[in-house]
Amino acid sequence: MLAGLAGCRRGAGESAETRHAPALGRLLASLALVPAEARLVLGLDLDQLRASPLGQRLVAGPITQAAYLFAGFAKGTGLDLPEQVRHVVVAVPGERRDDDRCVVVVETGRVDETRIATWLRRRPGASPRVFVHRASRIVIAQGAWADQVAGLATAGHPGRSAAGDPELRRLCERAASNHPLWLAAIVPTSLRRKMAGDARFPDVASLARLSAFIACDGGLRAEAVAELSNDVDSASVAHRLGAYVNSAKRHPDMLAQGLSPYLEVLRLSPRGPHLHATLELTAGQANDLVSRLEDLLRGARDKPGSPE
Repeated sequence: MLAGLAGCRRGAGESAETRHAPALGRLLASLALVPAEARLVLGLDLDQLRASPLGQRLVAGPITQAAYLFAGFAKGTGLDLPEQVRHVVVAVPGERRDDDRCVVVVETGRVDETRIATWLRRRPGASPRVFVHRASRIVIAQGAWADQVAGLATAGHPGRSAAGDPELRRLCERAASNHPLWLAAIVPTSLRRKMAGDARFPDVASLARLSAFIACDGGLRAEAVAELSNDVDSASVAHRLGAYVNSAKRHPDMLAQGLSPYLEVLRLSPRGPHLHATLELTAGQANDLVSRLEDLLRGARDKPGSPE
């Protein structure tokens, strides 16, 4: 019996150790298709969302409502986006470029390559560039990144991709850890220099990295961590944001839409050079917020001129 218990403990330990291994593997596979120039990465794990009641509501409501924006892509690929897409990674450079370069990696367990190939033949030279990678990923790349991403997909040199950037990779891994929605960003030095030259935001100029996530087990928890270079700037930014939030609570639009109560539970906590922003909602509050998001997206969808 003792041996059996010991075996169970070992199994539990192994399970905890390897629980995130598949998710980490998927993340690295996506980052290997992202150019090293990327400085902001956003991830959405629909598998994790579907595993919780609140996440299921988000998929069935706001995410389904938002999917109409990609109706052409869904029709061409034959994908039911809310049902079949499993994971999405979006990456952009640190500063906007004239060609709006970006890459989107969409992972799904079921890809009809023949249908997608037929659709792609009908859009020669169209932008953005779309291709299938290893049968389970649809990759969308735009601007100067189109050829780079295609090269990364065929050459297999992760060192030339975001997966080979230790700083961005660690930030993504930390933000993505068991979270269905996450963001990781490194502020480019050139952008920090610009902010340093603006007398309005001298404290913001020391912002080096930003990570954020949303978890929805039961209620909803959102947390963002801004990594600044020193304690003084961290406290200053916290004070500035606090004043902005207090003002936003009283804004007529926020009051009319019933969003002010959500700002009441937002907490800003400077901890040394790191500034933590945390929002925690109960299951009831989270479901109410989802309903409001559904209404907003439905209203946008029903406006004249909205895409079909």
